[in-house]
Amino acid sequence: MEAERWKKIEGLYQAAIAQPPEKRAEFLAQACPADAGLRGEVQSLLAQQADSFLESSPVSAIKTLSPAPSSPISRLWS
Repeated sequence: MEAERWKKIEGLYQAAIAQPPEKRAEFLAQACPADAGLRGEVQSLLAQQADSFLESSPVSAIKTLSPAPSSPISRLWS
């Protein structure tokens, strides 16, 4: 992919990530209405970012690793 295209993708990604998650699709539709490919690339990056570990709650990660329910320690997590 050419450098100019990557610059556009990066700029749109940064601008979209600054938006609240529920407003990102609307922002992209307005920012690049005539270029579905560009919009798709940015949406793909946003989806990858949303799936990343850093987006998940540390508490949910700890609960996932919590002891079995029969363990006395498990009562601390309830």
